[in-house]
Amino acid sequence: MPHVRTDDGVGIFFEVYGKPVLPDGMALDCLSVLDALGWREAHVIGHSMGAMVACKFAAMFPQRARSLTVICGTGGGWESVPLAPRPLWLGLQLLFSRSAARRAAVDVQFHYSPATLRHKESAHAATQHERLLEEYIAAAAGGDSAQPLHGMRGQLWAVWKHRLRGREARAILATRIPCLVIHGRDDIIAAPRHGQRLAARLHCPFLLLDGAHFVFRESAALVNGLLRSLLQEETPLSQALQRATGQAPAAALPPTAKLEYRLRNYHLMGPGDLADG
Repeated sequence: MPHVRTDDGVGIFFEVYGKPVLPDGMALDCLSVLDALGWREAHVIGHSMGAMVACKFAAMFPQRARSLTVICGTGGGWESVPLAPRPLWLGLQLLFSRSAARRAAVDVQFHYSPATLRHKESAHAATQHERLLEEYIAAAAGGDSAQPLHGMRGQLWAVWKHRLRGREARAILATRIPCLVIHGRDDIIAAPRHGQRLAARLHCPFLLLDGAHFVFRESAALVNGLLRSLLQEETPLSQALQRATGQAPAAALPPTAKLEYRLRNYHLMGPGDLADG
């Protein structure tokens, strides 16, 4: 059974250091955690800003990464700024949200696809949107509050300053570890084209799934199945992808080509599973 450690920063770094910490510094913290645990290597998985930290870790300490999975990641800078009208409008609403209920109403629209939010088990059941609102508000009431303002400022600064330089991408490629980029088709925080570009730089498969920024919940069974294959090292990544998607890798593509797997209308988990986490 693999051991798992998570690093979920929502402002703690700012409080500890008194200033924003960039993904490079967070990667150093991850190394310290591995050393403290006595782990020589780790399968590195990162989501959103964590995807940037994961890439930095694999580039800075390539001998310590056993695989790299990037979920809803970008290359930082302008790629981290959602310039489409909908995310800009939601961002303004988020900025002026003064209650947990209002914050939750905006967060769920940022995190999940419209199709997920509209879904209901039956004609008389609550929509997924209503159930997620209840979940988010209950979490806030239970002390799992929204990200503090100083944490949000620090995170925005970190993703804006992040860059994966050419030499860093080459350092990851030189390790020949399995790499995978997963993205939600309807992600309005990290546009799918940025994930596609990152996959091309890492010369690895790009898996585009139905879902948004929280695609790991919306397509949980598929994402977890692929991660389990990586963690347990049961089969090569190409075989795991083929088994999960039903699509064989294109053998005619050169080794440096981007392999893209598109799944349409792929729903593997029920609404109850989503609402329960």
